[in-house]
Amino acid sequence: MQAALVASIGYWGKVVLPCAYLKQTKTIEELIERGLSAAIHTQITDVENELNGLLSYDRKVFKIPAKNLAPVHKRVIQSMER
Repeated sequence: MQAALVASIGYWGKVVLPCAYLKQTKTIEELIERGLSAAIHTQITDVENELNGLLSYDRKVFKIPAKNLAPVHKRVIQSMER
């Protein structure tokens, strides 16, 4: 698939997805400090031609291993307790 097409359908590679997810969680932490009370990740799996979920379409592949997500989520949760 051509790079432009891949980008246009929301493909996140194994390197880009974790970096983007980490960037989003850092933004959430900053917003918590300013009063954010909730955040929702609405697409945890790939859907049809959108390949930006944390899990593959068949839910067999964890694109970011849970062991890598756990400390990130823990840090976000702890930021709510400050």
